[in-house]
Amino acid sequence: MTDHAGLVDEVRALREEVGHLMRRLLAPDDRRDLAALLPLVWAILGTRAWTAADLAAAAAAGAGARADALVAFVATYTTEAGGLRMLGRLLTRCEGASAGGLRLHRLDVTSDGGIYAVRPVPGFPVA
Repeated sequence: MTDHAGLVDEVRALREEVGHLMRRLLAPDDRRDLAALLPLVWAILGTRAWTAADLAAAAAAGAGARADALVAFVATYTTEAGGLRMLGRLLTRCEGASAGGLRLHRLDVTSDGGIYAVRPVPGFPVA
């Protein structure tokens, strides 16, 4: 008799790994935008968890060149009505990807969207 539970667990693990690998294959525009975004978030929010709305609010409340750059970045992914759905989609596409020694992690999903954090990649210097 075959151990179906073990086989199911193995298939689930393989699906998760394939999903992780697929997320790492970003379109060039997404990779460019992620490389611009991660250092700004790291400088302003550090390792704190945030949503797209939290990110927009932190950018608006900040001062200095990095906050201004983050405001401009968020504005490129904001609809005319002020919606952050396009930013949320970028974050979803880039989940698990890294740039400049930093990686974007999705910690949870709520009705308001994903909860993210930026973390350093072990063994890589942060740019």
